[in-house]
Amino acid sequence: MKKLAILILLLVFAATVSFAQTAKNGKIKVYNVTSDQMLTSNNMSSNYNDCYWVETDETEGKVVLNFENIKHPSKPKAAFLVINIPEVQDASSGTGVIVTIDGKKIGSIPNANANSFVYINLDPSALTSQKIKLILIGGGTDGLAISSKSSGFGPILQLEY
Repeated sequence: MKKLAILILLLVFAATVSFAQTAKNGKIKVYNVTSDQMLTSNNMSSNYNDCYWVETDETEGKVVLNFENIKHPSKPKAAFLVINIPEVQDASSGTGVIVTIDGKKIGSIPNANANSFVYINLDPSALTSQKIKLILIGGGTDGLAISSKSSGFGPILQLEY
């Protein structure tokens, strides 16, 4: 019964996030991550199936986020990457994360706390394609955990027009 209740809550959350909303300043479109992956320099595997690690240590952990089938009614005026920081050991970061596209920094946060949703302000001029590939890298010496798509709380791209 508990699993059914959790499944229903996840379905309601996904349905709520998946449709476009109207804001007083324009239109908001929200896209769930299509695919995500953690890359490391030493091909280290994670003990966690539901989260990825952004690291600047010897693993050089990076997270790749793909968003597809984006329909732009016009050029975005604002953009946010919404990530969930899970409640796992060492998930918080005092040095944050940097978001890049094609090697160019388009957003960052200075820190993040475990068990929270974080909105990262992105440069909307870099997000005009129908397929967007974002790479998250460490913002300093303190790593950061983010929930993966398989957790049910994967990253979301919010575009405002």
